[in-house]
Amino acid sequence: MISYSNYSYEPSLSSRPGAGKPVIENASVVLPVCRKLYEMLEDIDWAQAKFGTLWRARQREAVHASYFNSKVPAGSVSLLITSPPYMNNYHYVRNTRPQLHWLGLIDGADDLRQCEQESFGKFWQTVRQAPPIDLNFDFPALGEKTDYLRSVNVERRHYGGPGWANYVVSYFNDCNRFLHLVKHQLKPGARAIIVIGNSIIQGVEFKVDHLLAEMAEQHHLEVEGIQIVRKKRVGNSIIDSSVRNGHDHQDKHKTQLYDAALILRA
Repeated sequence: MISYSNYSYEPSLSSRPGAGKPVIENASVVLPVCRKLYEMLEDIDWAQAKFGTLWRARQREAVHASYFNSKVPAGSVSLLITSPPYMNNYHYVRNTRPQLHWLGLIDGADDLRQCEQESFGKFWQTVRQAPPIDLNFDFPALGEKTDYLRSVNVERRHYGGPGWANYVVSYFNDCNRFLHLVKHQLKPGARAIIVIGNSIIQGVEFKVDHLLAEMAEQHHLEVEGIQIVRKKRVGNSIIDSSVRNGHDHQDKHKTQLYDAALILRA
């Protein structure tokens, strides 16, 4: 549906004109949706024909809850595959409101605000005006980087580096909570595959995959590798935006945004 939406995901929610694209005045919605539903039905028929007998004999469970509240027993997980929220200021909670209602996870605005506070990675507007937030674990190199971010564009107060530093620190504090659970729940020798991307905040690049790898080692998880799975160059609306840029006098250069798979072993 993104192909005919006048919103753009590059990677944060924006408008097509803001991303240098023309507005789509008219588009067929019914045909693309029907085509996708038929593709999904074909996939289900294929999977049932090939694996149905095997799968029906296995137990499965979908849990409608935050991973941070997970009750999965210690040392019980053989494989974990996930792509947690990226540090790209995309408001995952607000932009999935219909799905949250359909799944019965929220009933109204109060539940939505609770989700914003409990989600993995807090949206910038949720934490920008709070008192300075510090890392709640030991990582001096990351601390130095977030301290530098806090010193950028201070005249803009919470719209500049100070507000964005709160956002970044909150994100990595959540990453640390996540890795604690991963270590607790994986079986010895089991693997976790985490798909994540780098980010540029106020001109400062954070290689989230590499930072997450160093944090994982603090939790005594072995880093088996980092595989780049996608490289994407984005337009000036993102790289040269007020969110991404640092000081005006800095040399401007294009930093490539990418997706990476971090492979960990317990």
